Amino acid sequence: MTVSSISSVRAVSRATALRARREIVRIRHSPFPNDRPLVVHCSHHKTGTVWLFNVLRVLAARHGLRVFQPHKGPAALVDRHVDIALYEGRSTVDRMNFGGRAVRGSHMVRDPRDVAVSSYFYHLRGAELWNQIPLERFGGRTYHEVLQSLSTRDGLLMEIQRLGTYVYPGMANWDYHQGDFLEMRYEELWSDEPTGFRALFRFYGFSPAVVESSVHLALELTARTRTGPGRIAHVRSGRPGEWREHLEPVHLDAIEQVAPGLIAQLGYPSC
Repeated sequence: MTVSSISSVRAVSRATALRARREIVRIRHSPFPNDRPLVVHCSHHKTGTVWLFNVLRVLAARHGLRVFQPHKGPAALVDRHVDIALYEGRSTVDRMNFGGRAVRGSHMVRDPRDVAVSSYFYHLRGAELWNQIPLERFGGRTYHEVLQSLSTRDGLLMEIQRLGTYVYPGMANWDYHQGDFLEMRYEELWSDEPTGFRALFRFYGFSPAVVESSVHLALELTARTRTGPGRIAHVRSGRPGEWREHLEPVHLDAIEQVAPGLIAQLGYPSC
């Protein structure tokens, strides 16, 4: 056997040993008292995605779980070693990619009017890399530059039109009658985090002790994100109902035009 062959064998052995150690940690610290399902969380742009994704990533690190977040585009196969899959902006998930595993999922929506306001101010600040790319349809200007050149009224209208191409359809076309998915509203979780997170972690099948420790961790992370020294620029206030301070009748009409009946479909009051 050559020196290079010996090195290759040793590298494979080290990788195998590392995987074995990770599996032991995962088994010892598993939050599930029984069989381990695939935890799946789905959300849409500006519907608490960063909030929930961060909570689940930290919980995964605590319990030695593996997280998979596929990029937008064709659905990808979820490896059998993955414990938590995170999806954004999809109107459905392809269960064929789960390898026949049992699923305990969650899906969160938000009032489409607040989505419009949050998304507008988010992109007005220049958030996201695509927002800084010069585009031919804007005469070489970026979407960020165009938004900044418009009045708040017109900028909101432009953002609503953009949301109507992918965010609103994603929420409208989701199947809200999947028994292995917990349907959540951003507003309800915001107003009562302990109850909301407790219901979520119980639905995932966490053991009672892990449910409580996970709720405590989620509340700590939320408080730190919103008010602490680690507060991130991504977050404004997130307060439900802000649309009443920013949207005019013309904006409400625009939302209804690009997403007919969506507000009522999701169960939000008309005013």
